[in-house]
Amino acid sequence: WCRCSISWLSNSSGHNAMIRFILGLIITMGAVGGMDDPANPLLLNIAVAAVGLSLMYFGTNKMETV
Repeated sequence: WCRCSISWLSNSSGHNAMIRFILGLIITMGAVGGMDDPANPLLLNIAVAAVGLSLMYFGTNKMETV
């Protein structure tokens, strides 16, 4: 059982890439949706959206190499 779980953890880079992509998508959609509220500063929303987009980019880049 221990060998099976260790091999599953070492081969999970594809799963981590997909989790990274989905998390980036959620962050980006939240930042874009937050731009509707005038109380939120625009520069902060752009920075959060950039973080989400970078997570999506590196997630897809990792999925291509796996």
